[in-house]
Amino acid sequence: MNPTIQILNEAKHEITSLRRQNEILRAKVEVMDLFACVLHTQPAQHVQGMCVDIAWQLEKEAARLEEAQNGNHAE
Repeated sequence: MNPTIQILNEAKHEITSLRRQNEILRAKVEVMDLFACVLHTQPAQHVQGMCVDIAWQLEKEAARLEEAQNGNHAE
């Protein structure tokens, strides 16, 4: 496998793994925030950022490179 494709795939897997961990931690933080609100120590806050899905972009680029590499070998 092309090293560039391998790096892109590894980066995508790392990002998706970290996202799962962040989801778990986000849920824990929200529970703690909820307890703080119930105890009237701070106002309710729900913040979730939105950005470009870099893991999806990495996956698409790896697929494109792999397709181009396979297309070159097929000739």
